[in-house]
Amino acid sequence: MAKLLIITHDELLAKAYVAHLSRREGFSVEHRPTGQSGLRYARVWKPELILLDLTLPGMHGLDLLKWLS
Repeated sequence: MAKLLIITHDELLAKAYVAHLSRREGFSVEHRPTGQSGLRYARVWKPELILLDLTLPGMHGLDLLKWLS
């Protein structure tokens, strides 16, 4: 099963993605609303794909991308 992590503070967008992709066979989808929580979760869960918002509270998405790589 492919792991997809969505990191965005936009709750409506995240809910839509999670609802749509969770119904698809072969996807496990999680959402985190901040860069810090997304980073902590990504290190443990090890997703294959991350959808990353660039405008996150407390951390810019590009800075988070550096920490993830």
